Parts: sequence; C-alpha cells; structure tokens
Amino acid sequence: LWDADAKRRMKVYQKFPDSVAALAFSADGRYLAVAVCPGFETGMEDYSGEGRTKILVRVLGENEALPKGKAK
Repeated sequence: LWDADAKRRMKVYQKFPDSVAALAFSADGRYLAVAVCPGFETGMEDYSGEGRTKILVRVLGENEALPKGKAK
C-alpha cells in the first residue's frame, strides 16, 4: 500500500497468486478489492488466464489504510 502524498510505502501484503490487474477501496474505506489475472502484465492481447481471473476482497483494519499521523 502506497502513500502518494508522502511518497512512501505504508504496508506490504502477501504476494498474490497472479498479476494484479486492478484494485479499489470501498466508499467507506473498510474493504480493498484486488483483481488478479495471470498474464495481464503483458496486456490483453496475450491474455492467458481465462477461468483464472479472481477478485479478492480484504477487510481492512480501522487505521490500516490511513497515512501515519492521520489515524482516527
């Protein structure tokens, strides 16, 4: 997880089974959805992961995604 304002890493998560294609936070900041897809790093023209694309959802701790010094 990266703090764009401070330009520093906030947290490192486990490796995912395939390339991360996209991620998004829920509107309330409680969840992080991560889409993984094998072969996505080379672009859609080389897509080889049919049937293996997944969306993983992580429940975030209360201050897990807040920059240091901005905890509730």
